Amino acid sequence: MVGGDAVELDPGVLEDLVQPVGLPLTLADLRFPGRKTDVSDAAWLCQLLEAGLLRASFVPPKSIRTLRNLTRYWFASVPELQKRTSSTDGKRSHTAAASLPS
Repeated sequence: MVGGDAVELDPGVLEDLVQPVGLPLTLADLRFPGRKTDVSDAAWLCQLLEAGLLRASFVPPKSIRTLRNLTRYWFASVPELQKRTSSTDGKRSHTAAASLPS
């Protein structure tokens, strides 16, 4: 929680922060009732984890996360690249047509 608002954090970033310290970390998708922000919910989640009732989420290796981020960036950039290319092509064809002899 930051300033009373929940912050969504990429699981890989969290793992990268905790792993060098050597702390055990289990990232789980919690679909249980409750807000999961107070002490009683934290204790309950701890009991679920100790009883083996929480399944750890898959966190891909850093190389795969980097590749995914690059892929997302590329697909987000494609429409802008297409827009720029089409506007440049229109200017080129207009210039080329003007330079042709009549």
